[in-house]
Amino acid sequence: MAGVIPLGMLTALERAQSYVVGAARAVGPRRALLGIGFVGVAMGATACSDGGTTTPTACVGTPSGSLANIPPGTTVGSGLTKSTIAFKSSTCPSVVGQQVTFTVTLTPDPSATVPPTGTVSVGLNAGQGNVPFERCDSLPLAAATDGTNTFTSTCTTTFTGANSSTNVVAGYSGDSVFAPNAAVLVQQVNKAATTTTITSSSFNPSVAGQPVTFTATVSANPPGAGTPTGAVAFSDGNGNPFTCTGGSQTLDSNGNGAVTCTTSALPAGSPSITAVYQGDANFAQSTSAAFAQTVGQTVGQASATATLTSSANPSVFGQSTVTASVAPVDPASGTPIGNVVFTVDNAPLPAVPLSGSKATLPGSTLGVGTHVIFATYQGDTVFAASPPSDSLTQTVSQAPTTTTLTSSANPSVVGQPVTVTATVAPAGSGAGSPTGDLVFTVDGVAQQAATLAGSQATFTPAPPLPLGDHTITAAYGGDSSFTSSATTSPFTQTTNQANTTTTLASSANPSVLGQPVTVTATVAPVAPGAGTPTTDVVFTVDGVAQPASVLTGGRATFTPAAPLSLGAHSIVAAYGG
Repeated sequence: MAGVIPLGMLTALERAQSYVVGAARAVGPRRALLGIGFVGVAMGATACSDGGTTTPTACVGTPSGSLANIPPGTTVGSGLTKSTIAFKSSTCPSVVGQQVTFTVTLTPDPSATVPPTGTVSVGLNAGQGNVPFERCDSLPLAAATDGTNTFTSTCTTTFTGANSSTNVVAGYSGDSVFAPNAAVLVQQVNKAATTTTITSSSFNPSVAGQPVTFTATVSANPPGAGTPTGAVAFSDGNGNPFTCTGGSQTLDSNGNGAVTCTTSALPAGSPSITAVYQGDANFAQSTSAAFAQTVGQTVGQASATATLTSSANPSVFGQSTVTASVAPVDPASGTPIGNVVFTVDNAPLPAVPLSGSKATLPGSTLGVGTHVIFATYQGDTVFAASPPSDSLTQTVSQAPTTTTLTSSANPSVVGQPVTVTATVAPAGSGAGSPTGDLVFTVDGVAQQAATLAGSQATFTPAPPLPLGDHTITAAYGGDSSFTSSATTSPFTQTTNQANTTTTLASSANPSVLGQPVTVTATVAPVAPGAGTPTTDVVFTVDGVAQPASVLTGGRATFTPAAPLSLGAHSIVAAYGG
């Protein structure tokens, strides 16, 4: 006869199994599955996973606790009979959204004479009690139809979140004859694969610079199911992502399985467009097929027009007034780059680069007179060359000038060379370098004409200007592009006296008593002064001034009438200027 194992000899799980019999009981907002604690259920759990490397297969759970080691026919706790429980998953690993069927098979102890009448529940072992799956709670057992002494119950559920180790527990509630029992397995739930598809383009073909909106959808691949969330990026055929300037590139959890991307940056040609879903916690990344060629986005060069305007007409020589503006032709958009060729009086000029869709004709290219101008945009990789613009007639007049004078040294000193420079410059809006001749006038006397070089002419009076103030003017005669001009006010050049030095020399020093001696005083200008001083020099001998001596060629001499007496004598000379 089978023995009875006292309740105190059972494990904690087995005590719970022996003590709680019947349907699942309520535990707050959750339900404790058959009263089987998680500590007991976790014992001996078998991982239901092959890492996703092989075809998914069914996997089998492991009975929890040590109930399986009790000999057949042994009653448990309060005289209940044990049973054997088998637990398996139909698909392992599964993916998010895939239906998984769990089968629970109860085999009564051979000593039993009646079938089990309790119920089966399957659910999550979530750490704070076991939570039955929806429609997997208190399921009846059905007897096998193959004649074996087994009883089976099945339920199907769907996992909505990816998890590498989801603990699933199956429990038998027990009845008046059979003790409760349980088994556990670890169900691996992988991310569901997805498919990303670019479904449409708002314009195909389009033109360069035209805003184009692409629509892409992301869906879960069977057997997975659910709504992917997260971001979708768009790229060209070379895998280079491009920035979407409009639309939404984020999937949401409200069933919005589509995203849009608006761009105006498609290059000319036939780019292949792809959309890349970045994936989320439950759905795997995927890349769309290329959206190109017959089902793709074909882009041709956009048309452009050139328009001429003038900011001032008539203008003056050198003034830049004519501007060409290049713009896309609808529906294209964007900013053309490249060059514009201006044609003036049927002669094309060197190309001018665009800046901000505009190019300005250099003013120096238009001579004085009336000119007929048109412009042609030469195109770039996005925009085609434009037809010639409408013509514009521009009238150009001589530019006014101003003439100014400067001196290399003012004031100067007697004998110092001075160079006077006249500068002729365009006035107002004119530009360029005047050419031609200029005439200097010194104290009302016109000098020989000087030729401008680099807008300047110079005049150096020869000989240097004498002592005093001198009035100098300059008059520019003009040329084919610039009007004549003269200094607006007289220029005064001041010449001051030059400083001098006076030195003495003796014909014999020392001399002997009775020997005639001649002392020579030399008066010379100090640089930058130059020339030969004139008038008188006064010699002083031993403090006694002598009669004035006349300078000749910058020199004056003194010979004492009576030879100097014996001894040293002090001689000085003073030049009065």
